[in-house]
Amino acid sequence: MQSAESIYAAPKSHIEDLTLGRAETGLIPADKNRRFTNFLIDTAAYYALVFAIGFLVGVLGYLTEVNVMAFLGNPVGEWVFIIGILLLYYVPLEYYTGRSLGKLVTGTYVVSMDGSKPSFKQIFLRSLARFVPFEPFSFLGKTNSGWHDKWTNTQVCYKNK
Repeated sequence: MQSAESIYAAPKSHIEDLTLGRAETGLIPADKNRRFTNFLIDTAAYYALVFAIGFLVGVLGYLTEVNVMAFLGNPVGEWVFIIGILLLYYVPLEYYTGRSLGKLVTGTYVVSMDGSKPSFKQIFLRSLARFVPFEPFSFLGKTNSGWHDKWTNTQVCYKNK
């Protein structure tokens, strides 16, 4: 049975839980320099993947005489291709390893706000949020988190050694 004091107590803040989780796990939020380095490396890796898959699709289209440009030559096809490649890059890497190539280089990884492994839904929505216009500029504020972190309750951290 709960005491009268616990029934009427103020709810615990999510922020307090976050602080406790980081203290217990030794996680430190990544600073802006690490986040910017992640962004540069991941952008280069994304464009390399776009080039490689685009080249492969073009060659296969030529060899099979399938008119690939009928699909990729219109705005909807281009957006499907661009979004698909971005999801193909981020979702498997961040869901299974917690890291993209940029995070691997900087020693950071994605965690939920309580320090646990993010769910597939969090990673998927986090990846989709990168398409919001001006989202990269969301890091210019006081915090080291972008909109794709805030909207999905995730954080990029590194371990305190």
